Order: sequence, then structure tokens, then C-alpha cells
Amino acid sequence: MRIIYSDIQRLKSAAKHLVVCSQDIKLSAAQEALARASGYRDWHELSASSFRYTKDHASSAEIDANFIARLAGELSIDVGDVQLIVARTKLIDNQAWTDARHQACQRQLYQLVGGLTDAQIDQAKTTAIRSGETPHHEHRDCIRIAYEWLDAQVKIKSMIRKPFAIKHIIEKWAGRYVSASDVDVAAFMHPDIRGIYPYFNISSRLTEPSRRRLDNIEEAFTQRYARNYNPKIYSRKEE
Repeated sequence: MRIIYSDIQRLKSAAKHLVVCSQDIKLSAAQEALARASGYRDWHELSASSFRYTKDHASSAEIDANFIARLAGELSIDVGDVQLIVARTKLIDNQAWTDARHQACQRQLYQLVGGLTDAQIDQAKTTAIRSGETPHHEHRDCIRIAYEWLDAQVKIKSMIRKPFAIKHIIEKWAGRYVSASDVDVAAFMHPDIRGIYPYFNISSRLTEPSRRRLDNIEEAFTQRYARNYNPKIYSRKEE
């Protein structure tokens, strides 16, 4: 799929940001990667396109994520860093990126690259709305664990009225300490989750997530929390 741009200056700006992001990349290499990720043969073909009377390509979470994943792959840069650059330069459609757009894109990227990247997590730590406690994060994998548990839950329209001690439930499922701050950041990153710990829009009939969700998370089961695991608190089980 070819992305249509109305302004080459945004592309030039994005190329410069990519060079700053990774000092091993030359400007010409960044431009070539931008062109290929956009569906053009090379920078010459892209820059020879007519920008003057062209409207920007209509974007979507799928288009955003596929472009970011291709560009990150071309330059061997973390997809989270690329996402930040694409958003900052308003590259694809000259529109400001809302939290909703970031979250929808992250969801698509999660499916494409098989997990949350370090850069995505670090960015979310600085912008997530948190509960009253002082933020505390032991490891990025704690956020990945919380994300997987939340993702398995049934989402509802309203916030849960009688909240659970979610962090403790997650800890026993994954065998690893998780803070309320970790859960808040995971909830912020998930496009379908709303609320602040422990009031989220999840069903009170909890779903027991599949343990397969933890297969690629190194910190899972590194501590002894799982010895107190009680599957009876769940109303349903993820297949």
C-alpha cells in the first residue's frame, strides 16, 4: 500500500528525527527507509511525486501501525521510538495524535511485533494517568504482565463498582510482583481499557487468562507469588 503525502517537508523533518534517534543512521538512509515504508521504490520516486494538489492519505490504526513497523524494520529502531517520531512530525496525515490514536496504534503494533516494546512502555510511564500512590516500577515486564491480564478480561461500558485487589490477583497469576502503577500504565496502553486503578471497565466476572500469555515474558514466575494462586476467583477461563 502506498501512502500519499501532501507535504514533503514533514518527510524531511521525520528523516532528521530518525537520524537523531539513532546516530548510526545517515540522513540519506533515513529518507530511503521512509520512502520504502511508504510504498515507493526509493526517495527519488517519492520526492518526484506531486505534493501541491494532493490530499493526505486517510489514516487508520492499521495503516499507522503497519507503516511504523515497516519503518522500524528498515532502520532497526524500536517501534516505540518510531511511533513517537511519526506522531511528533504528524507524518502520515498532518493530524495531532490523541491518546486514543496512540492506544489504537499500540494495539495494532502489539499484534504485529508480538509484544510491548521497551520504548512504548517508557513513553507510557511518563504520560499515564495514575492512582494516588507514588509511581513504582521494578521491571518493564511487570507492565507486560499486567497488560496481558487486563487484555484477557471482558470489557464493559461502565467502571467496575466493587473493585478487586487487581495487582495481587495478577501477581498470583504470573508469579511476580506487580505494582498498582504497573497496572495503571498497562491500562493506559490498552486501547479498550478505561479508568484508574482499581476502577476499570472490566467485568466483575473475572476471566482466568491463559498461561500461554506469559510464555515470552522473562520475569514471569521469577518470584514465589504463584504459590498462593487461587483459580476459584475466576468465573470463566480463557481458551
